[in-house]
Amino acid sequence: MAQDTGSGRFKGQPTPLEAIVVAYYLARFDTVAINRLGFKNQSECFNQLAELLKVPRNTLKNRRDDFDPLFEHRAGWHQYDLGGKLARVAETFEDTDDEDLHQMIDGILEGKGFLKEDAWEEIKASVE
Repeated sequence: MAQDTGSGRFKGQPTPLEAIVVAYYLARFDTVAINRLGFKNQSECFNQLAELLKVPRNTLKNRRDDFDPLFEHRAGWHQYDLGGKLARVAETFEDTDDEDLHQMIDGILEGKGFLKEDAWEEIKASVE
């Protein structure tokens, strides 16, 4: 089962929910997400998003990889099932319309949260 903890100097610290949601988005849309967010390549995407979200690059990448079993176009980790917060994020967003999810991610990355504050609180409550 995947754990939602950081690596390196962040080892053992939970990954922030915003970073997990962004990781889900990156797994779900793969290169489409990278291009839509305006990055030239995967490396640039992970470096800049990790800095913006204040998480280690490898933590963001690992959380993205955790969602691999959910998407056929992702060929990464399939050794275990999602658990805990990661599974709840996947369940929360699996039926979310593509454009709505794009807008939510834009909101997170622009530092505005997403949806209305009460909707974000509702999502956090369902996930945590």
